Amino acid sequence: MFDINVISKLIELIGELLIAFAVVRVHSHLKSEHRLDEDVYKVIQKEKILVIFAVILLITGFVLQLYV
Repeated sequence: MFDINVISKLIELIGELLIAFAVVRVHSHLKSEHRLDEDVYKVIQKEKILVIFAVILLITGFVLQLYV
């Protein structure tokens, strides 16, 4: 149904969108708080996990593209 090239591009896109989402979310939270308190640090820690997952997806997409 899908070839490896389409799958690798999809994985890459999902990874990029997750990183963008995490950055926008943290910046929005920082803007509303106007300071770095415990709540902001908790949000940053949660988003860090999302960004790590996104980076893994980007690397996976890149490796798949190498073998296409």
